[in-house]
Amino acid sequence: MIVRDDGHGDVKVTLNGHVTSVTGVQQILINSHGGNDDIDYALTGKLTTSEQLKLNLGNGSDAVRLDFNKGVSAHSLKLNVDGGGGDQDITALFGAIANTDLDVNANLGNGWDHFSAFFNGNLTGTADADVNVHGGHGIDGVNVSVDGAITAAAKLSVEEYLGTNNGTAHVNYTGKMDGRLS
Repeated sequence: MIVRDDGHGDVKVTLNGHVTSVTGVQQILINSHGGNDDIDYALTGKLTTSEQLKLNLGNGSDAVRLDFNKGVSAHSLKLNVDGGGGDQDITALFGAIANTDLDVNANLGNGWDHFSAFFNGNLTGTADADVNVHGGHGIDGVNVSVDGAITAAAKLSVEEYLGTNNGTAHVNYTGKMDGRLS
């Protein structure tokens, strides 16, 4: 599945060669259920309209790429990922985030799961980014990397709860810190 979002509510979805375009989008719900799925979501322009993106991945082994590198300045962006019982490989990429309430919630499920979030831009204005990742009964790997400034009124919070089996967690920060990081 390929999802392209212009950042202003116009979304194009390509699934098994069929293309569907929708306007005025505020919420995207993807239920992949069973099977091994590839989901590729990307902004084609800066996100300026608040949006919710929910993924229910199911029991297959899924590869998910969420690309917000074009930047986010919408009032809010909510990402919710339910990993189900499969082996999930989830990557979220972010560019500059300005004055946005960003919530990233991932429940990885019971498989051998990997979650990575890369912040490759500054958090400015009143940006408030929360990243919460919960592991399941499988082996989990979590990586959050931030390369950019966090300005005075901005903040970033990362919470990781690994599953019941072996897991690894990494949080790396490089940049000028004037705001809050926890």
